[in-house]
Amino acid sequence: VLPTTELAYALQEAHRRGWRFHGAHPVLDYFVGEANLPPSVLSRPLYKQSAGLNVVALRRLARMSTWTPWWRLPAAVANPEAVAITHNDLLVSAARTWRKRVAFRHAELILAEARQHFGARNHHAPLEDLARHLVDALSPGEDLEEELAGRWRRMLESEIHCVLSQASSDLHSLRQVQRLPVTVWAGSGGYWPARAIGLETRRRGGAMTCFDHGHNRALHDVHEWPLLVDLAVSARLVVATHRTASHLAHRMTRTPTLMGQGGVVEGFSRAPDLSSVDDSGPGKTRGSRPRVLYAPGILRGFRQTVPAALPDQIYLDWQIRLMETISSFPVDVLCRPHPEGIMTGQRHPLADIVRVEGRSFEDLMPLADVYLFDEPNSRVFCMALVTRRPVVYVDIGAPYFAPEIKALIDKRCTVIKSTPDDRGRPWVDFRHVEQAICQPCCPDPTALAELRQLLIGVDG
Repeated sequence: VLPTTELAYALQEAHRRGWRFHGAHPVLDYFVGEANLPPSVLSRPLYKQSAGLNVVALRRLARMSTWTPWWRLPAAVANPEAVAITHNDLLVSAARTWRKRVAFRHAELILAEARQHFGARNHHAPLEDLARHLVDALSPGEDLEEELAGRWRRMLESEIHCVLSQASSDLHSLRQVQRLPVTVWAGSGGYWPARAIGLETRRRGGAMTCFDHGHNRALHDVHEWPLLVDLAVSARLVVATHRTASHLAHRMTRTPTLMGQGGVVEGFSRAPDLSSVDDSGPGKTRGSRPRVLYAPGILRGFRQTVPAALPDQIYLDWQIRLMETISSFPVDVLCRPHPEGIMTGQRHPLADIVRVEGRSFEDLMPLADVYLFDEPNSRVFCMALVTRRPVVYVDIGAPYFAPEIKALIDKRCTVIKSTPDDRGRPWVDFRHVEQAICQPCCPDPTALAELRQLLIGVDG
């Protein structure tokens, strides 16, 4: 919905300025009138299909062995206390620490088998009215011109109806499956197969536990997100630390209607992936040039994040201007773009300006004197926050942090504010950026200690 709305307003503004949009996306073709029918959402997969599932038994055992010693595998297979259907670092750590007998089944296979055996049976639910009701609730403002608003509405009604129909069919198919796990573990509740299985498990009186991926929910202020994504389909959400669980539970009380679902947020003892981060202080050799590690965020294509980020065109323009300017500073630049998104497997545009690293951010961290960010919605931003090295954060105008977290970020990092021009592009005084990088400030020890307690679960 968000990228479609952004595109409609962008086209309206482009028309007002006498510009033309060019691209090869079916949604763009539809909005500019080169296609009469909106593209079907089901022409692209609703979730990423797993490859290589033909040796199912061996893959299950291989996955289980990441949290179960070999001598306990037979008991975990024969008499599991829970069945994991997806996985992430936190789930694996919990299974090891809690010493549960946790088996594994691929969520994709469970859903695929249900579809194969029961999905072909004619199941039709009256969803047109629901689709129209949702479109009414999500409609853009009256300032969107009539033709674009009409195309927006036809596209969203078609897309939402397709998604609702597939969801209804999948839930109907899973309802016919005789044997499903009673106690389910999963990563994100937003992953389509796991979400469908979680809903059916809950309907049968079972329970699903979701395990958080990353740490950014501890930072942002979208308190509805864990309720809608995870606790709508599970009885429990496990996050990395007790402090994070407390923060989330407190924020979610602001949404009493959604809180009525009855799920709980539980903290794990310690963040497994952040606990091993090198937290040593700056290591610059006397007289050498500072080395700055820049981690630009994802170029997402025709989708949007939560909280919402700047459109790709504006964000890439900013990245290019930032790197062109910093390249003139007396510093050495390491650039590690987000490994996913529309640039996956392609040469990143920043490679024309600076050296784009193929090594992971974790491998590059010890080499840097200063970390530079403009996108906080990433795990590596949290990794940098818990170190004792300087972090420069350029606020390019997309609101993100919860108020109490923003106060910590302002103390922990050197924060540089931007202002937008009449085209929505962020601008900063680059003299402040140069000073922050070349003469970095050490983090406030109190703010650092609070962030480490929040994100890792340790003091100091």
